[in-house]
Amino acid sequence: MLEDVTRNPKSLKSANLMVRIAAVFVILVLLAGGALLLSSRSLTHPPAQSRADLLTAEQLAGQYGLKVNLVAVTAAGGLIDLRYQVLDAQKARSLFDDPSDNPTLFLPGTQIALVSPDDPQAQYPSVEKGNQYHLLYPNRQNALKPGDAVGIGFGSLRFGPFVAK
Repeated sequence: MLEDVTRNPKSLKSANLMVRIAAVFVILVLLAGGALLLSSRSLTHPPAQSRADLLTAEQLAGQYGLKVNLVAVTAAGGLIDLRYQVLDAQKARSLFDDPSDNPTLFLPGTQIALVSPDDPQAQYPSVEKGNQYHLLYPNRQNALKPGDAVGIGFGSLRFGPFVAK
């Protein structure tokens, strides 16, 4: 076979073409796997929770010192903008004690939850009274639409429903 390739330039070109096609295929498989992994991180499926299990916006403000100012679908439906303000820093710190408890958006009564790709603690290391924060969430599979009810979770605590604008 080696003699055929060295004597016949067409065989050498054909072998190079096959190697290139295989390399492109491997790269495409790796890219697709990476995209799937990234997508699964932003769209998780927690246990369904009824509206009766949600703590109210008033409880979020009174007991935990946070006020949600806005939940909006933006960027032509591709992003969800969450904005909240610290009313009482000491109470609010309890929601941010565990770095893995980043705010999660979920649609009550469904298995859909959206996780922010950003780490609020890295962006906002101090929780101070009066500070306003905003996070952007990928709206995977257009899960949330304007007018939908949405809950906000911090660890095992769930608040809402809030209406997306």
